[in-house]
Amino acid sequence: MDYRQAVLNGSRGASEALSQLGLKAKIREGLQQVDIFEALHQLDVTTLCRPLEGLLGAFTTNGSECGILVSTRRRLPIQRFTAAHELGHFWLNHEHSIDSPATIDKARSNNHGPLQEVEAEAFASAFMIPKALIKYTAQRQNYSKADLKNPDVVYQLSLRLGVSYSATRVALANYGIITHIDSEHIKAVAPKLIKQRLLKEYGVTASDPDVFYLTEKDCDSYMMSGANDVMILDLPSHAAAGYMWEQENDTSLLSTISDFNVSENTEKVGGVRRLKKVFTGLERAELSMFETRPWEANGEALSQFKITLDFRGKENGLPRAFRQ
Repeated sequence: MDYRQAVLNGSRGASEALSQLGLKAKIREGLQQVDIFEALHQLDVTTLCRPLEGLLGAFTTNGSECGILVSTRRRLPIQRFTAAHELGHFWLNHEHSIDSPATIDKARSNNHGPLQEVEAEAFASAFMIPKALIKYTAQRQNYSKADLKNPDVVYQLSLRLGVSYSATRVALANYGIITHIDSEHIKAVAPKLIKQRLLKEYGVTASDPDVFYLTEKDCDSYMMSGANDVMILDLPSHAAAGYMWEQENDTSLLSTISDFNVSENTEKVGGVRRLKKVFTGLERAELSMFETRPWEANGEALSQFKITLDFRGKENGLPRAFRQ
């Protein structure tokens, strides 16, 4: 078996796993992210998240029972991808594996590293970022093929898929959605710079947290993030016609950084404005908003926006899917 065959084996295994777990059908029905820890729970693969020194994860088996360890020293997107790599070892009937960053980097390089690791890494990419999931996410966000060459768009796409910026870029290139030259251009733009650009307008300088740019296209979405991550909500506002955005539910778990309206086109009287709201949050919060005229007690809402924001971040100990 060579490198190419190992990649094909891993990708084929991921396709089989997605089918058997019913995830391909769920993606067609609107699934936004592959829940790797729920998949491990369904397969009854014992999984624990621990502060592993110098390791991303590990897989162990004695034939009849298997177990997976995932490091807590990395952010949730890395944890999720690592867990998928370890699931690849399980699904492909591999032997024990101790996975360090160096081991994974070698598996991503042509003709380097153990072929077992190459198979597991290919499995992880195809399982967490199937081409169909990219397609449906791009359609929901109205991304064109040209948009997917834009580092800012690739960053926001990665947040919606729940994987890293790097993994998303590589997947786009591997599927032929962008060229390898495009991929190298995207690679040259660090996520830190993208975050700083997004936050500059609001006087926020943090670059470590992720920054989600949410619009009306994210209505009814579920976003996984960390406790320090920042949400920028940008919605059309018809304030000139007397409409106001009101929050319907308790938002005590959300903390607003800034909240204001800006004109989309200052030359038009009564034109559409934009409501911009910047906030962080705790735990799992529901945000439900309606655009109505305050004086119309029984008036129907002109627009509505609902989203679930999960700020619980990385997994610790027994993953939440197992505890629930």
